[in-house]
Amino acid sequence: MANKDSAYYEQCFGHLNVNRMGGQVAPHKPVLLLAIMDLVECEIIMLPQIELGEALITAFKWNWVRLAPKDTHFKPAIGTPFYHMSGEPFWKLVPKDPSYAPNTTNITTLREHYEYAEIDSELFILMLDADARQRLRKVLIETYLTNHNPTANENLSQIEIALEIALKAHKGQRDLDGKPVILHPLTVAMKGNNENEIVAGLLHDVVEDTDWTFDNLLQAGISAKVVDALRMLTHSKNVPYLDYVRRIADSDNPIAINVKCNDLEHNLERGRRGDHLRQVAKHTAAKEIIHRIKGDKDAAWDLLMDLPGEGKYWQAKYAFQIEKKPIVEATAEAGITIDEYMHFFHPGRKID
Repeated sequence: MANKDSAYYEQCFGHLNVNRMGGQVAPHKPVLLLAIMDLVECEIIMLPQIELGEALITAFKWNWVRLAPKDTHFKPAIGTPFYHMSGEPFWKLVPKDPSYAPNTTNITTLREHYEYAEIDSELFILMLDADARQRLRKVLIETYLTNHNPTANENLSQIEIALEIALKAHKGQRDLDGKPVILHPLTVAMKGNNENEIVAGLLHDVVEDTDWTFDNLLQAGISAKVVDALRMLTHSKNVPYLDYVRRIADSDNPIAINVKCNDLEHNLERGRRGDHLRQVAKHTAAKEIIHRIKGDKDAAWDLLMDLPGEGKYWQAKYAFQIEKKPIVEATAEAGITIDEYMHFFHPGRKID
């Protein structure tokens, strides 16, 4: 029996059974393994049982975006490697019903019929070790990604630095739904159109929500251009939220504006899924500010007004704080009283 040490798994990772098409190597298996190691590093995966959940899907998409060849013939379908990895000696699918283990790459079917994929305990222990994890990553990237497409890693240094910072800074943090916070910056980064937007997307909450400072980011190697955008994107608690958004929209800083739009888009998706109506209303109002200042005046307003019981308050707040209308006029136009406005935004506070 083989000695299942670091050399053994580096050998396994370097000789994966991968598909080839049109002279290209399918990146699915290496990208999935890189995603798993990212989640192990930030303590989202804490056991050798790998569940096909939102965290893994997001990490898979992120690694595909940053490492898969831009001209690849293959689609980023995580079900493909999750099922076919069972052909590797370190991966085993565990069915819910041992008498029925369907041959499928469909995510819904995989979730329905399999508990998880189990990796060797020896491999999981290696993934917990930073040095061993780095060696395994190096094998995957050099064997299947860098060599296959020499331009795939071009200009990745800033992104790699930002990813490492984000993983460490948000380690252990959870959002309103109990999900790992790191999934949000990863998703915002994936929406970026260029390297600067990807880096800013990864880091847009780091100074606001952790102990990192702008000077720390500069010292770590993040460019001054991105840090300037992050200064815009960081919300100071003593500044009203909509004023903060208006400052971004007025800034003519394309990195800050585009990253904020991507941030709001994902926050709206999360808010609707989690039924967080107040958060949805707040972020829709913010989106409306950017659209109005940038010329698309009606794009988000209809969404705001469709929010049951919430939109009218944010309409009044927008008119009062952004359009600078008198509070009496702003509330009357929204169809609420001043007392209702105060009670919604400042519970327990009275107006003279």
